[in-house]
Parts: sequence; C-alpha cells; structure tokens
Amino acid sequence: MSLFDFLNNREPAAGEMTFIDHLEELRWHIIRSVIAVLVAAIFIFINSDFVADVAAAVVVAAALVIIDSAIVVVIDVVAVVVAVVVAEIGRASCRERVCQYV
Repeated sequence: MSLFDFLNNREPAAGEMTFIDHLEELRWHIIRSVIAVLVAAIFIFINSDFVADVAAAVVVAAALVIIDSAIVVVIDVVAVVVAVVVAEIGRASCRERVCQYV
C-alpha cells in the first residue's frame, strides 16, 4: 500500500472537516461579510446627512479634548514655573533676613 492510497482511502474522523467543507464555510463567511457591507453602505447612503453630522461631532469632540489637554499642560507648566519663582523669591528674602542679623 503506497502513501497515496493511504491518503485517498482515509475517511475523516468524527468532527473533522474536509477541504471542500472548509471552502463551503469560507464561502458563507464571505457572503455574510458582503451582505453586511452592502447593508451598511445603503444605510450610510440613505442617512448621509446624519452620518456626516455624527462624524463632524466626533472630530470636534476629539479636537476639544486635545485642546483641553494642551491647555491643562500649559496651566501645569505655568503653575510649576510660578512655584519655582515664588520659592526662589522666598529663599532670597530669607537669605536677606538671615544676613541682616549676622
């Protein structure tokens, strides 16, 4: 018995799919995907004004979040600079007071 005879006579075990079964599954997955894309395209075409408004709102919201984050970073940097300046002024005036008594 040759190897090719063994492979040709082999019966699939329970729960095992043949190559044709896999192709059939792939075909149905592709068909369902195409149907879903077509339904989504039709919905978007019919409600294009609504979809454009939602997309614009999302872009504006994202821009506001980015701007808000930038403002928070600038405020934090300014606060740190002010704190450092105040600390230096405090230290300088403290030195002046200590030197005054020496």
